[in-house]
Amino acid sequence: MSDMEKNAVENTVSENTTVEEAVVQNRTEESSAINEKENTEYSLNDDRRVKTLSPGAMVAKRFFRNRIAVLGMLVLLAMFLFSFLGGMISPYGEDQLFYRKDVQSQKYAGVKANTELRYQQAEKDSFPALAQAQFVLARGKKQTEFKAGDKEFSYEEAGKDFYIIYAKDSTEPIAFAAIDLVTATGTETPSFTEQLNILKAYSNKETSFSLDGANYTIAEDGTVEKDGKNMLRQVASSSIQL
Repeated sequence: MSDMEKNAVENTVSENTTVEEAVVQNRTEESSAINEKENTEYSLNDDRRVKTLSPGAMVAKRFFRNRIAVLGMLVLLAMFLFSFLGGMISPYGEDQLFYRKDVQSQKYAGVKANTELRYQQAEKDSFPALAQAQFVLARGKKQTEFKAGDKEFSYEEAGKDFYIIYAKDSTEPIAFAAIDLVTATGTETPSFTEQLNILKAYSNKETSFSLDGANYTIAEDGTVEKDGKNMLRQVASSSIQL
């Protein structure tokens, strides 16, 4: 074989090798491009990797996952249906009234003894509730003077469970506190001064006293007479409850 033929064969083999290498390289590049494309399409930052739901679908999905919410919906649905269909099921009419007859007989009355102090004022609001509370505290501490707000008071124990209350530096009573109570069975109401003197005499077990030129007598049953005439006023520490 001549030198020219050898050179021709070598050139042909070299060209074939170059072509094959080019084909392999192209295939490698294509494969790399495909892999790179796939990696790019399915990267973690790609939204196409995540299935998106509408806001309504997300709310519905979360709602039906909650068993308590589903149960509450069923209860509400049942109540809604019953509000329309309940009248067909109920044996009673919508405007039907129910009546019951009971007989209650009361054959006795109870007597309750009073053990708390009751207050009577000479004038309205002259000895308010705040002052009454402060009086109770002062009485518990055995103090004869006390203060309520910007007003000062004093008191004296004028008999058993009977206290006369004054404004400080005054000799005129503004109120009294007593367990007993003066009542009038007639239409005439006893005045503050009459009640004070009646209770003062009654608490000291006195049977008579004088007031404004009139003579008062107190019987054992608590009946009070004025100048020999029955005033129909009684002193009592008990109340009748029917």
